[in-house]
Amino acid sequence: MILQRSEFRYSAFFLTTALFLAAAGHGAPVAPNPNSLLKGKRVMFLTGAASDHHLVPRQNAVANAKRIKAVAGMASLTLIDKPDNLTFADLDTIDIIVCSYVSKIDTLIGKPFEKAFKKWIASGHRGWVGMHNTGANSEGQWDWFRDSVAAMRYREHKDAAQQGTVKMSPDPAVRALPVLQGLDAQFTVADEWYSFDLPPKAPAPPAWAQAKVLYTLDESKVKLSDPMGTHPVAWIREDALQNRFFYTLLVHSDEGSATDFYQSLILRGMEYAAGYKDPTGLAARRTEGAQGIQGAGSEAGATTDALGIVTAGTGPSGGAWRWCELFRGRIFPSAPRCLNPRSR
Repeated sequence: MILQRSEFRYSAFFLTTALFLAAAGHGAPVAPNPNSLLKGKRVMFLTGAASDHHLVPRQNAVANAKRIKAVAGMASLTLIDKPDNLTFADLDTIDIIVCSYVSKIDTLIGKPFEKAFKKWIASGHRGWVGMHNTGANSEGQWDWFRDSVAAMRYREHKDAAQQGTVKMSPDPAVRALPVLQGLDAQFTVADEWYSFDLPPKAPAPPAWAQAKVLYTLDESKVKLSDPMGTHPVAWIREDALQNRFFYTLLVHSDEGSATDFYQSLILRGMEYAAGYKDPTGLAARRTEGAQGIQGAGSEAGATTDALGIVTAGTGPSGGAWRWCELFRGRIFPSAPRCLNPRSR
C-alpha cells in the first residue's frame, strides 16, 4: 500500500518566515528540547476526517503538526485522514503515531487498522500521542485501546464547554521531567472536561498505575455534573515493552488549539514519545531489566547490566535485536527498524 507522505523541507529562509508568522499569529511553541530523539523519528499523524463539529480544530491540528515538523524536525511526517485499511506493514516503519483530537479511534474496530495497531504496540519501543476525542472510549467500544493505550475509562461529558483552569502537578519530581520543560504552571481555556473512572469512585485500568499526571483541572472553578475531585488533564506513562504514551483531554475549541500553551504541550508530548538521549551515549529507553517482556515472560539466560540493557538470552527476542535497535536508533535513526522475531 502506498501512503501519501508530506515531507516538509524548509530552507533557512522559509523556516525563518514560518516561525515569524507563527509568532505573529497564534504564538510559537516552546523551543524544542535538544535532548529529545524526536528529530530522528518517523511520525504518522492521524488527522481525522473533517466534520462540522470539529472542522476548524482539525485544520489547526494539521497546521500544528507541520509547525512541529519545521521547528523540531522529524525523519518523516505522514498525514493520514482515514487509517482504516492500514496494515502492520504500513505501521511498522513508523516510530510514533499521533492521534488528533478528531480521531474517533473506536470507528476503527473491525478494520485492518485494529489488528495492525495492536501488533504495532506489541512489538515494543513505540510512541503514541493522543488528544481529546481519541480517549473518549466508553465501555464496550474498544476496551483494549481504552485500557492499554489511553489508560482512561471514559464516563461522560454531559456539560457544555466551559472556562476552566488546568494546573501543573505540584510534585517536584514530576515538574522536573523534561516533558514539562518550559511549560506554563497553569492555563485557562474553554473546553469539554471529560469525566472518567478513578479510585475511590471506580477502578482505573491497570495501566493507570504506570501514569504520571502532568496537569489537573481546578474543579473549584467549573460546574460539573460529575466532578472527580482530582481531575487529571494530561499524563504520560511507559509500559514494560518501552512503549511511551502521552495523552491529554485537551482540546475541543478553535481557540484552545491555537494557543501557545497547547502547541507547546503537544510538542513536549511528542518529544516524550520519542524518548531522550542518555548522557552516557546509550539509549535511555532500554530499561526492561528484570521485568522481562510483558505477556511473553522473561528470556531464558538473559543478563542485564547496570543500565538495564539485556545483552544475552535464548528467547525469541534475545540480545541481538536489542543491540541492532540500539545502534540503529543512535547512529541511523531513519533506517528501517531491525527485525524482531518476537513480533513477526
